[in-house]
Amino acid sequence: MGGAIIRETSDMRRKKVIYLSALLCVGVLQWASFFQSEVFTWDAAFYLAAARSLVFDHDLRLSNDLALSYRTASPDFEAKEYHNQFIHQDRVYNPFAIGTSFAWVPWFRMVKLGYDIVGLQTDGFEWPYRIGAATISLVLGWATFAIGFSIATRDTAKSWSFWATLTALFATPLLYYLYHEPGYSHAISALVAGVVVLVWLLSKGSVSLISGFALGLLIGIAALVRWQHAVYLLLPAYSGFRALSKTEVDLQTFGGYGLLVALGFFVGLSPQLVIWQLSTGSWFTVPQGDSFMVWLPLYLPQFLFSTYRGVLAWMPLLFPALFGLIISARRHPNRYLPLILVLAAQIYVNASTPDWMGCGGYGPRRLSSELVILILGYSAFLGWLSKHSSLLPHVLNSTIVAHQLVLFRFGLAEALGGRAIAKIADTYLVVEATAWPEFVRTLLNHLPRLFPPTTLISPDAFIATATHDLRAWASLALLAVFIGLGVLLVQLVRRLFQQHSRRFLVVMASGVSVFILILNIWLITYA
Repeated sequence: MGGAIIRETSDMRRKKVIYLSALLCVGVLQWASFFQSEVFTWDAAFYLAAARSLVFDHDLRLSNDLALSYRTASPDFEAKEYHNQFIHQDRVYNPFAIGTSFAWVPWFRMVKLGYDIVGLQTDGFEWPYRIGAATISLVLGWATFAIGFSIATRDTAKSWSFWATLTALFATPLLYYLYHEPGYSHAISALVAGVVVLVWLLSKGSVSLISGFALGLLIGIAALVRWQHAVYLLLPAYSGFRALSKTEVDLQTFGGYGLLVALGFFVGLSPQLVIWQLSTGSWFTVPQGDSFMVWLPLYLPQFLFSTYRGVLAWMPLLFPALFGLIISARRHPNRYLPLILVLAAQIYVNASTPDWMGCGGYGPRRLSSELVILILGYSAFLGWLSKHSSLLPHVLNSTIVAHQLVLFRFGLAEALGGRAIAKIADTYLVVEATAWPEFVRTLLNHLPRLFPPTTLISPDAFIATATHDLRAWASLALLAVFIGLGVLLVQLVRRLFQQHSRRFLVVMASGVSVFILILNIWLITYA
């Protein structure tokens, strides 16, 4: 895979812990200032409804679940009357993947059990369910930043890896979806994609049968959260073809590796396939409808350069990060070239839909799933830039953070940017260059409104409610518990993997596969 892994000394581990603790402190400050979990609407309402259905009704028909969700959703979502939009065998149309709902199910079961023990009625939409789901997504999102920082330190100085990760805490749509809309899938999506990258890098290009099945299984599970994560199959594909071209394996081993990657992928994805079969009558489908994808990057100029939620205007971090990945690929091509291919594939997918702007969402939100890849690239870019100037990296970081905070505070009101680019057939390649001067001018005019920083505090956040709402303190306690459990789990997995890496992979892959098989039987039988 290009380059040996340096064994960490105790001093190196101590410095890494200090940096990770500093990142966590910034994250907690963000949580205290921005976090709100009262409203679960649009995508989040579907995820919540599916989790509720799995625990309460066991049928995934969703009609009654969505009807109940309206009291925690926005009026425009309620007006759509999704609970009456049936598609197959009295099942409500659900265009969203099931993975996020699965992540919340254990919490829903615990809360329901608590209500049952004390003898209280519950319907699954009370505050404890929502705050738990939102906090789980938040903590899993934070874990993704930790993964990105930890991997980046392999090839970049810890200081620049830290500054890159700190900037990324503010510089992607995750800033919005961790704190203002934590019920969306983006935080969990970033985590599963990051875990895939981590495990692939730890495999060091191995094309053993067990690593192939385990990696395929992980990618399938990632696709349970967002189906387009199937593009991460490019990572084991690159490893396999590289090993074959270098005659490190014969054709038979290469074929067996590919088959087990594919098998693992379909095992991981199989719960979604079962749910599609139950809800649509088809094992394979484009959930949002056949017209959602055109499979050609017809909207690439808009996706990259439009002021209407395009990447350059709303997540400029992508461009220096891509430059950094290219720099790293020159030194370690077998580590970074496949990551560039994955990033390019995600851009291709997102530029191949008329909904390239993510509907009414915040910025190019679907690319936030590639957070770990972006951190790796941006860390490398800062390291390269620091060789030319010690000041420029910090100027760039500050500029990117201030830019994103303006969008975070004012962007969704659409005070910024130009008109939406026309998407009719004869103008879909047009990018309105005249919108850019207006965008930059408005951005600069809004910059002074970030001061004092208290203007950024959300009205439902901990800082604003702690003096009069006990739920704020309950939310803080829950956050602390989830962080503690997460740290313990990571330490346990890390120790087991270091001591018994191959046996650990075998046991985990086998155990997860058996669990998925039981889950599929349960879905077919009861749902």
